[in-house]
This record gives sequence, structure tokens and C-alpha cells, in this order.
Amino acid sequence: MSIEILEIQNFRNLQDSRLEFSPQLNLVLGENAQGKTNLVEAIYFAATGKSFRTQDLNSLIKADEANLNLALSFLHRELQSDLKLCLSQESKELFLQEKKIRSWQKVHTLLRVLVFTPDSTLLFRSTPSVKRRYFDQAMSFQFPQYAKLLGRYQRALRQRNLLLEEQAPESLLAPFDQQWAELSAEILKMRRDFLETLLVDWKSRLGELGDFAQNFSASWQGKLNYQQGWQVEELKQQLKDSAFLERRYRRTVLGPHLDSVQAFLEGKALREVASQGQQRMVVIALKLAQADFFRSHNDLAPVFLLDDIGSELDKQHLENLLFTLKQLGAQTFLTTTHALPMDFSEAQSFRVSQGLVQVQTR
Repeated sequence: MSIEILEIQNFRNLQDSRLEFSPQLNLVLGENAQGKTNLVEAIYFAATGKSFRTQDLNSLIKADEANLNLALSFLHRELQSDLKLCLSQESKELFLQEKKIRSWQKVHTLLRVLVFTPDSTLLFRSTPSVKRRYFDQAMSFQFPQYAKLLGRYQRALRQRNLLLEEQAPESLLAPFDQQWAELSAEILKMRRDFLETLLVDWKSRLGELGDFAQNFSASWQGKLNYQQGWQVEELKQQLKDSAFLERRYRRTVLGPHLDSVQAFLEGKALREVASQGQQRMVVIALKLAQADFFRSHNDLAPVFLLDDIGSELDKQHLENLLFTLKQLGAQTFLTTTHALPMDFSEAQSFRVSQGLVQVQTR
């Protein structure tokens, strides 16, 4: 799996360009505020329909322009696919093999992209909603049925909360109580099973990066114990037990939409006891574990986008990480403001200056 060509038009400050990439390591060089991060963001946006920097997608369109266009050619098991994304103030359109499609789900089965930025190290210091969204997206990319399950749950939850807001009688709530319980049971089980499987590789990768893997753990946390193996009737009883609070706050006060993954070091919350360096290693190990999981299910490595990671890792850790990605067979994009103290003679290099991306000759 690798990205061969990216065509850019009207994306942030980047000048319109057509770029060809190495299937292995691609170095993106340049000073700060020149457009390096914009380049990897363009790749991520084309592959996922999301930005890792903002939820305001219209801000991605270059100033004074009406729309942006990205075209991505990539290989999946030696078969080439062409992806085109068109974004305007009014719409976002996606084309795969020149046919318009409505969802990125089909794209995710062909192209998987993982990104690490300096902000990534804040994952386990962030709000529960940020952590929940991160792991839900990771599962949704891997399991389309999970994305559909979450969508059904959110629709049922909205209807149920609307009835609670209107103080509707229990007879009207009953069908949505049933839906909430059935869908919650499935979500809780899938989340638990995925994290337990992921944790094996997560701890293994952490052991390669640091010396505290044996003291590390992670689990889903919420009012509902994920280890219990909830049955539908048991969950419905939990709703009944929460009826007073629900009537008071006029919303559903427990369920998967409120839960989050918590990481622990020696039994204590990671955010409270881990150094910044340790938290960085935990998140990098998580990304590698996701790659391991993806490869074990697809026999392919995802594409890695590493933005300014040279400022986050020392020389030895960076060398170890890049060696690991090479062993995985992962195409990698690495942005940096300065020359790195290692040999990158096999890499394709690009230099970004005032939005102009040029191939750097050796």
C-alpha cells in the first residue's frame, strides 16, 4: 500500500502542484510556516475526508478561492486506484475511479493512513470525548460494521434524548430503551475485544521504545463495566436505575457515548504520573500497534505521516522508529525543519518554501 501521486489545487498556502512519491521514505524539508504540515494534511484529508488540525474544513480552501481539489493515485496490492476530492463552501464530493461515492468507507478498505504530530502526545491528557473519538475512528476504519453500529446508536440516542427533554411518558421511551440496550451491548463488546487485542501489540511496541511496558495498561472506562459482558436486559435495568437522574438532567446519563479509554502506568492514570517523554512513547507505540493490527488483518502496512517528529524524538528513538516502519513495509512521510543526523540517501526529498513544493536533488 502506497501513495504514488498527489495533485493539489487551492489547498491552504500550497501552490498548485503534482507530486510523485517514493513507496518507502519521503522527507519533507523546510522552515517553519512554509507549508510542510499543509502537505501531509492534504494527503490525510484526501485519504480520510478529515483534517487532523481543524474541524472547519472550509478553512482548508486557499484564501480568495471558491474550492479546492485533491487527486490521489495509490497502490493497493499492486492495483492502482484514483481518488479525487472536491471541496467548496457548499459541498464535499468524492470520486473513486471517476465514480462519485458517498462514503470514505470504501476508500478505507483500500488505503489506511496514520498520522503523528506533536499534538498527538496530548492524547491521554485530552478530554474523554477526544479519546473516545480517536478509538472509535480507529475501529471504524478497520470494521465498517462498527461505524454503522455507532451511527445507529447515535440516532437512537438523539431520539431518546429528545423524548427526555420533552419529559415524555415511559411508554414512548420504551422502544428507544430497547434500542439503546441492544446497541450498547454490541458496542461495549466490540470495544472491549478490540482494545484487548490491540493491547498485546501496544505493550510489545512500547517495550521496544521504552523500559516501562510491563507497568502499562489501558482499558475502557465508564459507568458500565466493560468486563462484565452485559446482556440486554441487564442494560435496560441500568437505565431504570438511572431514571431519576435522566428526568432531572433530561438526557441519557450513561452509555458508550460517555465512555473513554484510560491509560495507566503502575495502576495510576498516565496523564498524572508519566513524563512527557513517556506519554510520547505510549502514543507512538499505539500507532505502531494499530499498524500491526491492520497488517494482521489485511497483510498490508498503512501509510505513516510523521509531522515534525524530529522535534519530539532524539536521534536513537527516531532511528528505531524509522527502522521499525521500514520492517513493516510502511510508506512514510516525515516533515522536518532541519537536516537529521542520519543517512537518508534512499529517501525521496522535497523542500517546501512559501507553499512551493519542489523535489530536492541530491
